[in-house]
Amino acid sequence: MISKKLLSEVLNKRCSKVGMFGSIYIEYTWMSSPYYVDSKINIYELAHKCKKWAYDKGWLLQVRTGKKLSVIDIFNSENRELFIRKQVSCNTEPEAIFKALKWIVETEHVFNPTTHKQTPSPTLETTSHTA
Repeated sequence: MISKKLLSEVLNKRCSKVGMFGSIYIEYTWMSSPYYVDSKINIYELAHKCKKWAYDKGWLLQVRTGKKLSVIDIFNSENRELFIRKQVSCNTEPEAIFKALKWIVETEHVFNPTTHKQTPSPTLETTSHTA
């Protein structure tokens, strides 16, 4: 599941509620002044938007999913150098992408992919690989 904060960032809307609608849709409420609007988006469409959002921020995501474990490679989008490889527990590619974006948002103040400067983050699930 994607957080309200991250969904707001990716869709460029002020989201106030986020929840699952069935198995492949995310339902959310967002502010369209002066009203609140209920919307839903397919998780695969949202995952694509998330990858584009990450790319625009300087990151390139590559996801390989298995039965219960996914591997996410996060690259610097400018020079394609591997920054980190994370293993996350999830069932679908969109879920892995949402987890990767959560990590990017949490560490954005720590690492800027365009400056190649890194400060280790204690919240990483795996070890980082600087290029």
